[in-house]
Amino acid sequence: GFGELLAAERPARVISPYHPGFGGSPRPEALTTVGELAVLYAELIVQLGLDDVTVVGNSIGGWIAAEMALLKSPRISRIILVNAVGIEVPGHPVADFFSLTLDQVFQLG
Repeated sequence: GFGELLAAERPARVISPYHPGFGGSPRPEALTTVGELAVLYAELIVQLGLDDVTVVGNSIGGWIAAEMALLKSPRISRIILVNAVGIEVPGHPVADFFSLTLDQVFQLG
């Protein structure tokens, strides 16, 4: 997968955990937002004793990585967002893509 490609390109330790509720793992009922997921992964970085971490997130993973950046963890040195979706910016609501006409989609682009 993507993690293996990154590790092969340059010497790096790549950790790509399953999200809670995937890969046979349970999902805690209290875990309901992307922000809470970001906190969970930031805590994982602490538990693993990692420093100078580069977080790479693609699609929804980009949203999680952006939320992790907002936590301002001193252990995270870089965030790379690839085709990130869902990032919420105050005053700029996320458009419901499926309710838009084609002209409205072009106006947003």
